Amino acid sequence: MQAVVLAPGDAPTVSGLRSFLRTSLELAARQDVGQVLLCDTGENRPALGRPLPAGVRRVSPSEVAAALAPQTPVLVVSGSGMPGPGGLDRFLEAAVRSNEAAAWTWKGRAVCRYEPEARRAAAAVLEDPAGGPEASLRLEASEGEWMPLGSKGEVALAEDRLAAALSHGRDGFISQFDRAISIPISRRLARTPVTPNQVTAVSIVVGLAGAALLASPSWALCVAGALLAWFSSILDGCDGELARLKLLSSEAGRRFDLFGDYLVNFAVLAGVVWHVRVTRPEAPLVPLGLLLASGWALSGASAWWLFLRNPGRHPAGLLRFLQRLASRDFVYLILVLALVDRLEWFFYAAAVGAHLFWIGLFVAAAIAGRGRAATAR
Repeated sequence: MQAVVLAPGDAPTVSGLRSFLRTSLELAARQDVGQVLLCDTGENRPALGRPLPAGVRRVSPSEVAAALAPQTPVLVVSGSGMPGPGGLDRFLEAAVRSNEAAAWTWKGRAVCRYEPEARRAAAAVLEDPAGGPEASLRLEASEGEWMPLGSKGEVALAEDRLAAALSHGRDGFISQFDRAISIPISRRLARTPVTPNQVTAVSIVVGLAGAALLASPSWALCVAGALLAWFSSILDGCDGELARLKLLSSEAGRRFDLFGDYLVNFAVLAGVVWHVRVTRPEAPLVPLGLLLASGWALSGASAWWLFLRNPGRHPAGLLRFLQRLASRDFVYLILVLALVDRLEWFFYAAAVGAHLFWIGLFVAAAIAGRGRAATAR
């Protein structure tokens, strides 16, 4: 399939991106879309603020017919709004199944048009999905599937809906409440040139600074370090949210974020161990430290093997519970124990808990594997 996205000169900016550019990038990321034509329909040709990726071309209305593959289906999307999260799927499924001209409507007005063959798309359709011959199939978009952008209030509502879809469902039991802080920060950053990788870098610096302060024997500095470690975890959520808002997600960015997570988590643990060393010299530091280090390494390797090497996998049941348990929740425990000056409790619990965690992961994976095998039979 190929797509034409109409780009009026007065199109609004939604969470840092022109609405038609957001629609174009989301269509280009679909596996069933081969090319996207960004068609300027107004007298003014608005600046995009970023280069177009492969598969997206900017054309004038007179160039559309020549740029389309004539026998390939085409989707024409209005520039008066943009599809909501997952909004196009229902329409395209019905349109492809019917293999006839189809119109997707919002309050009676066509906002998208599907033609089985591009050569059948009349010139009027390219200028306005409501134009052209009557579609054989008309499907009304439900609330949230299409987001009109004719007023400031509608733009604000569209941004609210995009923000509501930011949480990916893998947050920890406590750290899921970080979203109440991270999402407003990400929404403000989306209006700036700041990139997700820059946020990741700041998160790493803040986390390392927090780890250094955690190592201090001073109660005040230790608490300050715990607060910085907590703020680093907030920023660690912002980078992914910003990437989804600006449509800048990449494998390189995911790996950088993962590297930052491991680096900060290791530094925080090292800071806690050093704090215990200088404040509780009677503690059996060497054996517990070796136990913690080996447990942390085995837990990291196990999590990579079961979760991270296959990002598309969505664990369920006990595996999902353990995945959420391995999130940033431990930062809250460190903060509470720093406040009561008992960080050694975390050290003792983590030394044993890290081994229980990786063992639990493989037990849960084995149970899940037997369940899948039983279902297959």
